[in-house]
Amino acid sequence: LVAGPLYLRRSKFMDLGLFNMNFSCAGDPGIHFEYEFSLRTWWRDYQAGIYNSNFHHHVGDWKSSGTRANKKVSQRRREIGIRNSMNVKFMYRELHGQATSPLSRKCAKTAEKHLAGQPYDTALYER
Repeated sequence: LVAGPLYLRRSKFMDLGLFNMNFSCAGDPGIHFEYEFSLRTWWRDYQAGIYNSNFHHHVGDWKSSGTRANKKVSQRRREIGIRNSMNVKFMYRELHGQATSPLSRKCAKTAEKHLAGQPYDTALYER
């Protein structure tokens, strides 16, 4: 997941508790906040799905630009990414390890179809 929910009513965003501010302090890179929000959206019985914006990730000099341009900031970004990844696994531990369930396999196949531009069943993304 590169980006979180792209289309969301403000009232729903507020109802769901906004982004988790514990995932990034002011001035630090924000890593996994959108992923956690997507899981929370789905977990709270809202629809969460996949949208392919045809965004080209890692184009150009991405390894030495942005937060990766400064070694200290890049290390901090990596630490935050690891910490937040563990936080997400802990927060949603009931979901962790279910990637081999029949439903998750079916959802993965549906996601592959969607990303390939093929027809898919949107009902799979409803909880």
